[in-house]
Amino acid sequence: MNDQPKAPQRVSTRSAATPKQASQPVRTSVRQAPKPATPSGSFTTGGGGSKPPTKNGKKQPEGPRWKRVSKRVGLGVLIAGCAALILGFLGLAVRYTQLSVPEPADFAKAQSSTIYYADGKTLMGRLGVADRKIVDISTLPEYVPQAFVASEDKTFYTNHGIDFMGTARALFKTVVLGHKQGGSTITQQYVERYYVGETTTSIKGKVDEALLAYKIDNQQEKNEVLGNYMNTIYFGRGAYGIEAAARQYFGIGAADLSVDQVAMLVGIVPAPSAWDPRIDPERAEVRWNYVLDSMLQEGYITQAQRTAAVFPETIEYKNKDTYAGTQGYLLTTALAEVEEKTGITQDQIESMGYTVITTINKKDQTATVKAVNKIPKDHSPNLQVGAVTLDAKTGAILSMYGGHDYLERQRNAVTQDIAQAGSTFKPFALIAALENKISLKSTYCGKNLMTIPGFERKV
Repeated sequence: MNDQPKAPQRVSTRSAATPKQASQPVRTSVRQAPKPATPSGSFTTGGGGSKPPTKNGKKQPEGPRWKRVSKRVGLGVLIAGCAALILGFLGLAVRYTQLSVPEPADFAKAQSSTIYYADGKTLMGRLGVADRKIVDISTLPEYVPQAFVASEDKTFYTNHGIDFMGTARALFKTVVLGHKQGGSTITQQYVERYYVGETTTSIKGKVDEALLAYKIDNQQEKNEVLGNYMNTIYFGRGAYGIEAAARQYFGIGAADLSVDQVAMLVGIVPAPSAWDPRIDPERAEVRWNYVLDSMLQEGYITQAQRTAAVFPETIEYKNKDTYAGTQGYLLTTALAEVEEKTGITQDQIESMGYTVITTINKKDQTATVKAVNKIPKDHSPNLQVGAVTLDAKTGAILSMYGGHDYLERQRNAVTQDIAQAGSTFKPFALIAALENKISLKSTYCGKNLMTIPGFERKV
């Protein structure tokens, strides 16, 4: 037998291999058993994932402070902007319902009256606060209104009275770049001239102008708006409207204008007094080219027409007073008779576009003036000359010389001066006697201080 002592036996600490020994310590694992997965969509107080750091049990903000501040400011600005946009839209809607289309401004409708000689065609003079004659747009060649659209408002036929992009572009160039530029549509310009009667500069005025343009676009046909605009705008040389402009620049009516002539007139509309060809021919031609190029771009003229275009010549302009010379006596006499017989005042005649045809014969009038001019020049300076011819059957005045110059003497020697006729009437009395079959051998008592029927005093 082997009497050596037995080696001690090794006891496993794994509980799964041997029963737990009361005298032996048990090693416990620090690993936690995995938690069961939470079903998708369910709420749980546990769950996986890392939790944000906390301090004293409170959730700490994520990211730098400046980012958090920027986010809050941005959100506030967005909310404020949306609120302002909504309030502004509501304000515009309320203002739109309050606005009503007003009556046209008096000056927008004012047009000069025309005085003619007896033939109804030869012009004696035009009287009025504005040299304007309103024409129907339908009587004009189609390229006349097309030139305005191509140059002034290319979106006229499609916009609703306001061109938002054009307005924004003009605002940017004016405010940011410092280059003043208009963004008004033809309808807005029409509102400004036809209804307001003056240029609007205030913000409120511009807002009302835009809203009114939108309302008018919904109420009036495009051709009505365009026609009124063409008859209202100023072209320089004292001419308002396309008809007066055609007369002042080319001596013809608007219906007879060529494409080249229309392009020149439309081109100078933004600054007619400065771009008149007699003042600045270079600038006038630049604008003329711009209008023609725009018409070509919009398809209103062909390339052949554009190539053949020639800058038109204008007639000489004379800023002459209508009442100057002997003609002033004719015009004032005609006005006085119209007022006496019809009750139409001179102010109305000068603003409502009347046509007045007198009995004055142009040929007779010329002959009378020539006859008076043959009087010797060495006569007394106090001598006032008057001459008149009549139609013996109707009493119509055929010619009249009331003085040398109405602007120098506003008194008609024929109708207002009082003087004894003397022996001037002897031949008229003789002719009247012969017409009544009274013989040249007839004699009458001619003593002084005779009492004659029909006369209060003795003759």
